[in-house]
Amino acid sequence: MAFYLNPINRTTPLSDYHNQRIMDFFKRCAQSDEEAFEMHMHFSLWRQQLTPFEKGAFCWKFEEKGAREFWISAINQSKALGILANRLFSAPANSVPSERSFSTQNYLHSKTRNRLKPDEVDKLIYIYMNSRVFRKNDGTKDTLTVSTLEEEELLEEEFRMDEDDEDDENN
Repeated sequence: MAFYLNPINRTTPLSDYHNQRIMDFFKRCAQSDEEAFEMHMHFSLWRQQLTPFEKGAFCWKFEEKGAREFWISAINQSKALGILANRLFSAPANSVPSERSFSTQNYLHSKTRNRLKPDEVDKLIYIYMNSRVFRKNDGTKDTLTVSTLEEEELLEEEFRMDEDDEDDENN
């Protein structure tokens, strides 16, 4: 979708298949079917430079500055499509957050902690990744501290104790 919303690619031919995928994308992002159809209509008008995106419109002054700048200036022409395009072009285009999650998983589910069940690992990852948010509510420091790590170890110990209790009940 970002490819076709980039003003540089406005004149790129659009197959029926891609046009249908774009409409499906609008349906997933819109709050209603009417809004999705309006987005698609404005998308088509934008591609043809028809009203409200005619050649003299203010937004075309930003065509060479970048896609995000263009769509910020085009919000007045099409609010829903402009906001969606701005969201698309504001998203980071790297995999740092997912890599950070995998590193955290490897840290928590190490060789010494290999008895942890997947749902327990997921809970610990959630706590670890969101600990900054939890601490902001407390007003404490924004980095991981020894006490946070101790809390995680206590949680892990609780999980182990629960697991041992289940094993005892099964025997």
